[in-house]
Amino acid sequence: MNVSQVHKSLLKVTASNAEGCDGLPGNLIKKLAPSIAPNICKIWNASIVNNIFPEMWKLANITPVYKQKGTKSEADNYRPISLLPVLARALEKILAGQLISFCDVHKIIPPNQHGFRKGYSCETALIQLTDSWLKYIDKGEFVGTLLVDLSKAFDTVSHRILLLKLQSINLSTDTLCWFHSYLSNRRQHVVTRKQMTDIMNINRGVPQGNCLSPLLFNIYTQSLISILSYLV
Repeated sequence: MNVSQVHKSLLKVTASNAEGCDGLPGNLIKKLAPSIAPNICKIWNASIVNNIFPEMWKLANITPVYKQKGTKSEADNYRPISLLPVLARALEKILAGQLISFCDVHKIIPPNQHGFRKGYSCETALIQLTDSWLKYIDKGEFVGTLLVDLSKAFDTVSHRILLLKLQSINLSTDTLCWFHSYLSNRRQHVVTRKQMTDIMNINRGVPQGNCLSPLLFNIYTQSLISILSYLV
């Protein structure tokens, strides 16, 4: 990528974006975009060329967000949102766009996957299901449904299996190496009210709150969706 592309990407940073572990807030990066774009361009291109994701950008500040149900004294009633450095999120947004284009061209994500996709939602899923159910009922057949709630789904993603999934969709060797670096040696700590826990290593899962994770989760579950569609 060139300096102009990086400059435009930095200008699109939301000013209200919370800072990550590097302490750089979105409004500062947005204001300094013209001055820092050349150096950020070098860092981003070095990451891609050398297939290395910067170690500092792998440390997430976890902010617990209340799910609006249950008692606030129970940890399970909070959703952990990963606040990663703004510059890392900006790079991930560019790479997520490229990976989405690749998946669209090669039809990687099944049409029955309605989550985490542009133009898809719970409403589109219900419309498709209702239409299918009515067709079976009109034929005098029975309709059954099986509902599965994947609790803490993003946290259960196996890095080894995810890398195998990425390999199965024919990503290049360099791209696979970059994702291996991206997933390896990730760390996190909970930060709230100016207090923080000790830093812990993460050996599975994808961060909640960034651009790549929803797409990676769809790729991770892609074969499951395809098998279920075949059975139906």
